[in-house]
Amino acid sequence: MPMSPSASSPIPRSVARTALLLVALTATGCLVTSAAPGDSDEDHVVVADGRSWGDDPFEIGSVAIADDGLSVELSFGGGCEEHDFTLVIAAEFAESDPVQLRAEIAHNANNDPCEAYLTETRVFDLGLVRARYRDSYGSGAGEVAILIKGAGGGSLLYTFGG
Repeated sequence: MPMSPSASSPIPRSVARTALLLVALTATGCLVTSAAPGDSDEDHVVVADGRSWGDDPFEIGSVAIADDGLSVELSFGGGCEEHDFTLVIAAEFAESDPVQLRAEIAHNANNDPCEAYLTETRVFDLGLVRARYRDSYGSGAGEVAILIKGAGGGSLLYTFGG
């Protein structure tokens, strides 16, 4: 059937579905990215210095230490922006056997307007804790009991070799 010069060809269904999906995602203001949790260089460890690293709400699930990594399951609202988590450690160790170190996790949601409830596991490198321990107590093996605010239930023992 011949078409007149003013008529246009129909849009294939697959293209129309894809366009509709993109319009729907854009209309909600949220595009989902597939970056792996913890791949961000924003998951870092700092010494408390009085500045705010973020105070957006979140919940702590399971916590564990394996090798030099503190693994923390975090749940929070969001879905549109990258969320930054920072492990803020105390400037001084508390003297005990083993020494103790207070810490807390700061959360910066980067003004994420979305409300999906996300759960991710982030891993924090404890190399700074080890280095500060060695600065205070000498080189070699060591143990530090890390007390994380909001983690509920005691401390985690970080053990490292010489």
